[in-house]
Amino acid sequence: MNLNESLVYWNPWWSGDGQWMRAVEREAVPLLRTLLERKEILTISGVRRSGKTTILHLLTKSLLDKGTPAGNVLHLNLEDPATQGGQPLTRDKS
Repeated sequence: MNLNESLVYWNPWWSGDGQWMRAVEREAVPLLRTLLERKEILTISGVRRSGKTTILHLLTKSLLDKGTPAGNVLHLNLEDPATQGGQPLTRDKS
């Protein structure tokens, strides 16, 4: 999988399909939404399988529900091998 294919995989909301979000709201999400509005860099850390990606998906859903264009929301998984190759990042304008 190349970098562009990987980005499409990790950002399913770009396709307009709402089926990607099935998570249950978590206690920390309202606080994170407030912090997100401050337009500062957020870091979410924790042990494996503690819900970090789920929280990111809930925040993404919140942004999309508030009218943020799907193309303005990017998740970049730096553990994906496609991000390790030094490929230039391009965006298909279609």
